[in-house]
Order: sequence, then C-alpha cells, then structure tokens
Amino acid sequence: MKTVRKSWIFSLALAAFCTLFGGKAVFADELATNGIQISPSIQRAGTLEPGTTYTNRIAVTNSGDFDIDFQMVIDPYSVEDITYAPIYSVVNAYTQIANWIEFEDYETHLAPGEMSEVVYHVNVPKDVPGGGQYAVIAAEMDNLTNREESVTAKGKVGMILTARINGDTRLTGEIVETKIPMFLLAPPVSATATFRNSGNVDADATMILKIEDYFTGAMIYDGSTDPLEKTILPETTRELTVSWANVPRLGVLKVTLNTEFMGDAEVKSRVVIVCPIWFLALIILIIFVIIVRILARKREEARTRANSRNAAGSSQKFNI
Repeated sequence: MKTVRKSWIFSLALAAFCTLFGGKAVFADELATNGIQISPSIQRAGTLEPGTTYTNRIAVTNSGDFDIDFQMVIDPYSVEDITYAPIYSVVNAYTQIANWIEFEDYETHLAPGEMSEVVYHVNVPKDVPGGGQYAVIAAEMDNLTNREESVTAKGKVGMILTARINGDTRLTGEIVETKIPMFLLAPPVSATATFRNSGNVDADATMILKIEDYFTGAMIYDGSTDPLEKTILPETTRELTVSWANVPRLGVLKVTLNTEFMGDAEVKSRVVIVCPIWFLALIILIIFVIIVRILARKREEARTRANSRNAAGSSQKFNI
C-alpha cells in the first residue's frame, strides 16, 4: 500500500513539473555540445619594447547549434605547485599585461557556424621593467538562443598570451631531478623530470624518452622524433612526465631519458623490469612450494636418521 501511495505521489509531482516547466527539456550534456571555440590556444607576442603597441587577432567560432552573444575579457595567468594548476586571479609582476590589453570590439553576436576575428592591442607602458608577461584572453558566452526556446547558459574559453618585455632579463634555471621507476606491474613506462626556472622570463624544457629491449638491444620506442616540450614560467618549478604504453607486459627494458633546460643537459639510463602482478604471484608461489618441499625433505631426513639411531641402540646386548 505504501509503495502504491509513493508511486501516486511521484506521478502527481512529475505531472506538476511538466505543467509548470513544459516544453522541450534541455540537459547539461546538450548544452555542452553548443558553445564557442577560440584559436589559437596560445599566442607568443615575442619581445615587446616599452612604450610601443602590439596588435594581433584571434578567431572566435560558434561551434554549436544556437545563436550566441559573447564578450571579450582578460584574466591574469599564473600557476601553482609543480603540477602547474592554472590560476586566473593572482596579480603579480608577471601578469601586468592583463592591464595593457584592449579590444576593438568587446561584444559580438554569432550565428551557428559563424566565425569572427577579434582584434586586440597591447599598449606597453614606457616605464615597465623587463621580463615575462602572461595573461588569458577569453571569450565569455552570455547566452544560447534556440528558435524554440531561450536557454541561459554561461561558457568561457580562452587563449594564453605570452610576451617578453625588453630590458633586464634573466635566463637562469636547472634540472632539479630525473626519475625512472625500476619496477613496473604494467605499462606504460614513464620517466619524470623536475625543472626550476629561477629567472624572470619563460623557457622551454625538453624531454626525450628511449626504450630498448635489454637483452637484444632492439629499439622499442625512440622519442627523438616527438620530444616533449613544455614552457616553464619564471620563478616556478614544474614536474613533467613522459611515457610510452606500447611495451611488452613482461620483460626487461633499458630506459633512457634525455632532458634539456636552459643549456643544462642530462642523460639517465636505467634497467626497468615490467612484471605483471599475476606473474609475480606465480613466482612467489613457486618459491613458497620449493621452500615447503625443502623443509619437508629435511624433516624426513631427520626422522630417518632418528629411526636409524633407535634401531642401532635396540640391537646392542648388555651383560650383567
């Protein structure tokens, strides 16, 4: 009876919801397929002179099915921790460029599939010190408009802008640490390096991974044609990992990591054993069985020697 009553109440509530909010339902996953795209994802303005103006443009595209209105916004760009989690709210000496940017058009309307080129200017003050500058130029979507109904949704997509102000710049840094794990239960094979930029401009770090069969010397993977290159921002430390999954699930490998950063180069090689857990369990089981058999044999030999001594003692004759 309680189950029937609960079902009746649920049906009544559902009917009331449909009456109040009737029409086509728009779900979050539907909205996610409708939005804006911005390209490129990063622009490097190069070296800018104090007191000059740098001009460039970006493309904003309506990649969805609804009309959109968007406005251009600027956020400072920085990172935290060695994982480089992005931060868009911290103002420091390296995010001042966010105050120097202006747009020719701040607001634009786009129909589905339509693209607009947004022109922006960076007005560099005359008295700014040299060093790196970083910001995010973003297009923030105000709404989505469907022909059948109006749906309000927020969306924001941005492009990182980097620049170097001419002046007193320092390019200093180091490779802090490189690590290659010696034992793996399963692919991928990976290597990690930590880079510290102690200067006031960004610089690129490079990592190249090479994997060979330890016994035959056959090359399994050569990352020389596709090195990992990432930017290290000034006065930050970043940890990077390069990996390759297409290796044998059981084997012995020679893994080599080449790292370069600000003229500092390091080569590290290590023997890496890839051993799945089932194989490791099998080895442990075999060792256990061997130990048990050895102990059982020793106990049997000890019992045999004891019986022999007892038999010899009982066969002796004593005279009184």
